[in-house]
Order: sequence, then structure tokens, then C-alpha cells
Amino acid sequence: MWHGTNEDSAEVMKHFYASEEYFNCKPIEPAASILRTLANKFRFVVITSRSEAQRDATLDFLRTHFAATQQDDDANNTMLFEQVVFTNTFAAAYEHKKCTKAFMMKQLNAQVLIDDSINNIVQCAKEDVKGILFGHYPWNTNRTIDSQLHNEAQKKHVKHVQHWHQVE
Repeated sequence: MWHGTNEDSAEVMKHFYASEEYFNCKPIEPAASILRTLANKFRFVVITSRSEAQRDATLDFLRTHFAATQQDDDANNTMLFEQVVFTNTFAAAYEHKKCTKAFMMKQLNAQVLIDDSINNIVQCAKEDVKGILFGHYPWNTNRTIDSQLHNEAQKKHVKHVQHWHQVE
């Protein structure tokens, strides 16, 4: 588990997004195909904790792995997402203005956040925005949602899933 400062986190993430490991990352299967199916009913916006400094690499990744249709190629450049918003959580304090995902969800009038961060999901629930906590990772299993949400109405806004099939 990470115990560094926000500035340390920003520096670590900055190096990771410039690394070969990042460029070789693949999305969790079957995320793209499930999102394509759900696109018949929903509009998708990416709200990422990444910094504006990672905009180009992030957009390249999304265009490559989340094309609007399976037949789309790089020349078409269309992706499943209408918009990509950078909250700059992992930016150094002097680089960019930061905001929370919960704030952006409210600004965009979005209905559901799918995220692997328990903090983002809890913040959304406190704002009466539904959240799907995705995955079983060290950073989202060390605390329970129940210990952070103190009323039943907020707890009803949260669902924890392990696989993309459970998002359908």
C-alpha cells in the first residue's frame, strides 16, 4: 500500500504514464465489448484522475482500445466516449487545477461512476450519485464502504463488482 504524499504520487504517476509498461497496458477484458453493448442505452464520458499532461497518451489509449465499433481502426479515430475529463488528481499542485470525480459527475449530470477507487465511489455516494466500485485491489479492499457511509440512502448508491460482466 502506498504511503507517500500527493506530490510523491504525482511524480510516480508522471513516470508511469511515460513508461513502456503504460504503453503496453491492455484494458481488462471484456470491458470494451460490454461498453459497446451498453452504448445502445447509455452515453459514456471518461472522468480520469490523470493529469492534463497525460492527455495525448490517454486519448491514444482510448482510441486504440475503446473504438466505437470493433471494426473501427486508427484512421477513423472514433471512440466509445463522448468526452474525456481530466481531474488532475495525480498532477503536481502547481501544474493544473484539480477537482474530484464526484464534482465532475454533478457538473455533467452523470448517473453512474464506474471506478476502482473506494474514495471516488464514497464521494459520489455522499453526493447522491450512484457508483460501481470495480475490482478487488489493495487500494479498494482495505476499508469497507459501510464504514465511510453513515446512512442507508448513501449505501444504496454503491455496488461492488469483481468483473465487467457484473456491470452489464
